[in-house]
Amino acid sequence: MRHETDPFGAERPLVVRGRRQFGSLRTWVTTVLLAVLIVQPAGAAQPWTLRVAVGGQQLVGSPLVWGKSQAILLGRDGQLYEFDTHDAGSREKLSDTFAGYSQSEMRAALVREFGERYEVSATGHYLVVHPAGQSSVWPERFEKLYRSMTHYFQTRGIRAEQPQFPLVAVVFSRHDEFMRYAHNQGSRISSNVLGYYDNMSNRIKMYDASSTRASAQNWETNAATIVHEAAHQTAFNTGVHSRYSLPPRWLAEGLGTLFEAPGIYDSRRYGTLTDRINQQELATVRTYFPKEIPSDALAAIIVDDKTFNRNPSSSYALCWALTFMLAEREPHKLARYLQVTASRSVFKPYTVQQRATDYRQVFGEDIRMTSARLHRFIAELP
Repeated sequence: MRHETDPFGAERPLVVRGRRQFGSLRTWVTTVLLAVLIVQPAGAAQPWTLRVAVGGQQLVGSPLVWGKSQAILLGRDGQLYEFDTHDAGSREKLSDTFAGYSQSEMRAALVREFGERYEVSATGHYLVVHPAGQSSVWPERFEKLYRSMTHYFQTRGIRAEQPQFPLVAVVFSRHDEFMRYAHNQGSRISSNVLGYYDNMSNRIKMYDASSTRASAQNWETNAATIVHEAAHQTAFNTGVHSRYSLPPRWLAEGLGTLFEAPGIYDSRRYGTLTDRINQQELATVRTYFPKEIPSDALAAIIVDDKTFNRNPSSSYALCWALTFMLAEREPHKLARYLQVTASRSVFKPYTVQQRATDYRQVFGEDIRMTSARLHRFIAELP
């Protein structure tokens, strides 16, 4: 049997597990560029504004990366535009500073983009594109989730900054329209996906899965997906995560699954420990790990994202369990770890060894002790 070196110090068997279809409603949308591109940053300490012609379009934004062959521009609408520098035509420096669109400017752009079949409603932090006549349903739900999430972060010492851009959520009325839009935007998602947060466009995109007009009564049909993806969007726009140096997937999905519990996203109405537990993930982790949580399974999700492709169900359950334990028992360490992962150099790969080092730097203890402690924690939950 082949072996590989465990980044936490031990040597462990290398087991090749079978792949299975990912049937979850969640998806992790990024680009290969964000994970592996190594180029020199544009070099300006102060963000500045550039206008550049690319493919018949005039893009306006702040250059984050301008390499020999690849460039990334942060648009005034908050989107990340990636293109080949050889395709860049005329360019002009517009300003020594950079500012995103105001809410009114962004709203006008969204109205032009989605047309008269959709309305664009504004709240304190959100612009929500939704089917006409549903302004009383969607906008305040997104805004309430944002306030609940930032409050949760702050009460646990997790620093949350004000978003640089208005947060955009797009709610389609039909599944086929949602799928067509995702395809046209270059997002490869399976047909059972209800919604997702797209890091490149910085938008939540979803469709109303209820069979009738959206209402408070059928809110639960959409709730889990909305909460999970809103958690991603909030974290990536408040500095809890960085859009330019992606966190370990277990950490991002751990927060996403954490917020699915009513006691997390609506603690004023649901105030007990039981309410804070994601019951679906608790049942799953107990099914997969009834007697123990192997240290190699825990180490695998900490240092590498590939396990999510091999066994997504157990990976999501395990990342929820670890995140929930840290949030309940060691919130200050969780806050520090989030700072470490969000402050990495931008657009650099996050190696296995560096991920292990960062984890040890904050949490210190042997991974075997963490595994045993996590199993006890899960066993004691109601």
